[in-house]
Amino acid sequence: IIRRKTLRGISMHIKLEDISTKKSGSTEISMLSNFNEVVERKSHELMISHKDNLLAIPYIEFAFFFDKSGSVSGTETTMCDYLRKLINKYKQSELNILFTFVTFSDTDEVLYYRCPLNQVDKLYYVADNWTSLYDSLFKNISTLVSHQIDANGIASKTIVTIMTDGMDNRSRLHSEHDVQKVVQYTKSLGWEYIFLSKDDLKCDSFIGIDLDHIGIYNDFQSIEKCFCAIDKAIESYISSGIVDKNWKHSLNSNVLRLTKKGD
Repeated sequence: IIRRKTLRGISMHIKLEDISTKKSGSTEISMLSNFNEVVERKSHELMISHKDNLLAIPYIEFAFFFDKSGSVSGTETTMCDYLRKLINKYKQSELNILFTFVTFSDTDEVLYYRCPLNQVDKLYYVADNWTSLYDSLFKNISTLVSHQIDANGIASKTIVTIMTDGMDNRSRLHSEHDVQKVVQYTKSLGWEYIFLSKDDLKCDSFIGIDLDHIGIYNDFQSIEKCFCAIDKAIESYISSGIVDKNWKHSLNSNVLRLTKKGD
């Protein structure tokens, strides 16, 4: 057992065997050693005004990561319109939901951070530059889980939606393997992930996300189908704690070529 000091000085116990790997014999290297370091260094960047509006437990968290690289230019309004429709649907529910919305290109922009869903208003971003997917996911997921633990404990449910039209081509600080560590850790806490990509993926899993949680779409004419799939995934996760295996049925008309590494 190790102890990690959280942002407000509260200690948290972590079982080393749950989050560590072996390296060169019996030496144990914590999978989250770099994770913890980044959390402490980066957390202040996201402590914006919404930090004092946390809802009482039990609550649910939605976190959305949208690609805003130059290749998606011209789709921003459509993406925001469909996301707004999705948000408005869940505003009508009696659920306590916190909303995080991050867009990423060379850098990322946190448009909302753990904001009560009923306070979400304007949604707007402009596409430009490249795709720093790994850097954005690692920094922001790390910070989010740290603040959950530090503030009110782990949310009853947290679902992360990632949408991109291409793979990482500009991250400088973190790799797919780094992101995989954090994703696997948060999944052990009950988080769920869905990933929608315009690229075919050749992997057993991507950044720790199982293939059945990855959806492929043909182009941005498929945005409506993508949001139907996202909604189905969220609905099933809220009601049962798992993402329905048929969540991406609306995308099944696309040609899926998800293969194992090396194929």
